[in-house]
Amino acid sequence: MLTASPRHFAVTPFEPPSGALSRRVLDGVLGGAEDGSLPPFAATLGMSAAQFRREMKERTPRHHAAHALSDERFGALAAQAPGEFHVLLELLLGHAAPDVDAADANRLARAIAAACFGQRHLWQDLGLAGRTEVTELLERHFPRLARKNSRDLRWKRFLFAEVGALTGNPALRPPACTLCPEQQTCHRETPMA
Repeated sequence: MLTASPRHFAVTPFEPPSGALSRRVLDGVLGGAEDGSLPPFAATLGMSAAQFRREMKERTPRHHAAHALSDERFGALAAQAPGEFHVLLELLLGHAAPDVDAADANRLARAIAAACFGQRHLWQDLGLAGRTEVTELLERHFPRLARKNSRDLRWKRFLFAEVGALTGNPALRPPACTLCPEQQTCHRETPMA
């Protein structure tokens, strides 16, 4: 006689892998802003204080310092976002998958755009385990943009190349490129100025 163990009947909420990955990205970017590995504006994801509190209420741990900032301080940090942040945000949102919830795409686009201003590889600044997870994230949430990376550039390099093309600045590079020991790998085709 076969007996079923309780674990065979345990009901656990299904969470698609992309949902878990998205939460890790949000947590990674907000944590990076707190520990100084990302610029301070990243703590706001470029949102207003009211928008951040409304949209992030259920999605990020309460321990993130951004939840406790005054509206004034929050606004001052958000105002520090470089102009390229907003261009990156629009680029990502313009390529969001139609089947992805618009609010989720917005939060992810903001996190990715903020992480692009960190000093490390994008996967590290997003709090992910490697470049493969960035690829998975972009292919799922921003597939048309991911397909445009036909030369298999590093993701941060690719995103800044796209922003450079949009803004008429083809020499645009991520902020920390000149400091990276892997610069030659990322920029084989174009020497750094």
